[in-house]
Amino acid sequence: MTKWEDLTQEATELITYTKNNFELHTRQEIPIIRNLLRKIEKGIYDSKKAEVLVKYLFDNGSRKYYSEFRHAFTPDTRREAAAYWVQEFNPADYIDSYQYSDIDEDYINRFMQKNRF
Repeated sequence: MTKWEDLTQEATELITYTKNNFELHTRQEIPIIRNLLRKIEKGIYDSKKAEVLVKYLFDNGSRKYYSEFRHAFTPDTRREAAAYWVQEFNPADYIDSYQYSDIDEDYINRFMQKNRF
């Protein structure tokens, strides 16, 4: 299990930049989280596939970072950031969030009963 302190400086920079970018958060990260919550509900969640999906988020974060600061992150750095994001993903943090208030009560109850995490 990787800790924040064990990540490379580039990976922490990419994660921080991507998470703090409003456009990436609203257009890509929120849909990814909703997608993963649906997969958890169906019982087909796979963390390796989630890493691949989240890597697309960090690929786009890297592109935006490059256009702003003219520094590109390596594919290994983007994979490291994606692996950390998936490792730290906790569905319970998002179910009660205001951003996911459109998820119906039955979904929340079924998820809590399954208690997969």
